[in-house]
Amino acid sequence: MADPTRAIQQAVELHRAGRTAQALAAARRAASGAPGNANAHNVLGVILLETGDAAGAERSLRRAASLSAGAPGPHNNLGNALVALGRLDEAEAAYRRALEIDASYAPGALGLSRALTLRDRNEEAAEAAGAGAALNPGDARLRVNLGGALLAAGRVGEAVAALREAVALAPADAEALRQLVSALHYDAHASPEEVFELHKRLGRLVSGGRTPPVIRPADAGKRPLRVGYVSSDFRAHSVAFFIEPIVEHHDRAEVHVTCYMTAPRSDETTERIRSKADGWVDASRLSDEGLVRRVRADGIDVLVELGGHTLGNRLGALAARAAPVQATWIGYPATTGVPAIDARIVDSATDPEGAERLATERLVRLDPCFLCYRAMDDAPEVGAGPAESSGVVTFGSFNTLPKMGEWTLAAWAEVLGRVAGSRLVLKNMGLADARARERIAAFFESRGVERSRVELLGPTPGQVEHLGVYGRVDVGLDTFPYAGTTTTCEAMWMGVPVVSLAGNAHASRVGLSLLRSMGLEGLCAETVEGYVETAVSLAGDRARLASLRRSLRSRVAGSVLCDAAGACRRVESAYRGMWERACRGS
Repeated sequence: MADPTRAIQQAVELHRAGRTAQALAAARRAASGAPGNANAHNVLGVILLETGDAAGAERSLRRAASLSAGAPGPHNNLGNALVALGRLDEAEAAYRRALEIDASYAPGALGLSRALTLRDRNEEAAEAAGAGAALNPGDARLRVNLGGALLAAGRVGEAVAALREAVALAPADAEALRQLVSALHYDAHASPEEVFELHKRLGRLVSGGRTPPVIRPADAGKRPLRVGYVSSDFRAHSVAFFIEPIVEHHDRAEVHVTCYMTAPRSDETTERIRSKADGWVDASRLSDEGLVRRVRADGIDVLVELGGHTLGNRLGALAARAAPVQATWIGYPATTGVPAIDARIVDSATDPEGAERLATERLVRLDPCFLCYRAMDDAPEVGAGPAESSGVVTFGSFNTLPKMGEWTLAAWAEVLGRVAGSRLVLKNMGLADARARERIAAFFESRGVERSRVELLGPTPGQVEHLGVYGRVDVGLDTFPYAGTTTTCEAMWMGVPVVSLAGNAHASRVGLSLLRSMGLEGLCAETVEGYVETAVSLAGDRARLASLRRSLRSRVAGSVLCDAAGACRRVESAYRGMWERACRGS
């Protein structure tokens, strides 16, 4: 091909117009007709990556990078292909090469930050995004990446500041605002009123200014309701612990269940849930519009989304009113702010009277507990706690690093200071980062707690091994203002009582709900001082600790938290109430 410029341009124009198959054909012609043209291979690689052919994209982009060693773009695009292939070491090298060519190349800084975050090197990811942001002060995306990396590293205040800057730069960017509201759940200085206002703003962005249509039920007669669950977490994920028993125990005389899996990943948990549903839809490749069409074609009466504003959510489909009745449940600790979502399922502990002021949805309280937990069948047996053999009490928390803000660490340091010789075990994915471990160890040291008393652990190979680490803990310490959920359930199942702190919003009151469901709400305090006192008192009562160690698993198993059949009857009643309300037009 004498001059491939026109063919390359044609491929780019077709790609921008969304005519992917034709763009790919044009790019292939350009690359084959001009094998020495870097741009032709670069364009082909980008389009191949978009179609899901990461291996083909890598081949084309390696060729482009070798032909244009002095241009950052092909190296950056190669990094993107390598991330898609899961080859993160090579991706990091490709992004670093792009930045060697041009240190101010924003896509390279974004890519490098993302690749480092995927490897739990969050401190380095923050540095990469921060360096890019300094050189590109008007780029909101880099500040979003910076905020995300800082949050993953547990540096909550800095994360919130970076994300506020991102939102100021791009006030109409839904992703920037989504990350800000998510970060504010972890911030002890954020007011519930501000968080609510920002969620309303985010809900309007997600809805695109649309007024959702009202869908009147076509058949208001008594019949089984067609219930749809939308989630990317029908897999080995915290949400699955709470939705699997519901899907399994639904009364088929009351509901017909369809699950819409919105992520391409699957595992044994996916297959188990799939086998228990009446219908299963792989929605991972459906657009929001496609998902709306499918939900309507399936005749879903009540559509329940399980992720809120978490990554990969499909709130856009619900914003377009996919079903006559729509609700949010389990996976997110606040309102969605989306006008088309009718109900939010909570309970009276998480959202007591007056909490309506913090929700755009109608609150449906599923008392006595809005959750139903299924423990792992192969969880290790509960053994004696470390205090029984050594006489030294060990506290522990396996919550995520962002939940361990300075305010939480300060309270834990006070507990350790008041219980002579006591130890603390912290474990989460973020502690795989040596720099995060050093920061936390230094914090405790600055509060008079020797490093030898604090054990910082990264992830274990599997869930059974993870649960086994609870054998090294006597007393669990919940985080605040964002309390644990799965971690609290796991700790109690492993015989470890958890001390919690009830705050003024849903995110900080889930611990109270869980403890109340087990008859242990006395372990939940209302002030930081009360939290510290409760932990110190429990640590000093060795007889009670030993008794709880022996009895907690059976206590949890016999509680309303694990009563799947009872939970299903309550949620089915709630769905029926929502449906009848829609039938009345109220």
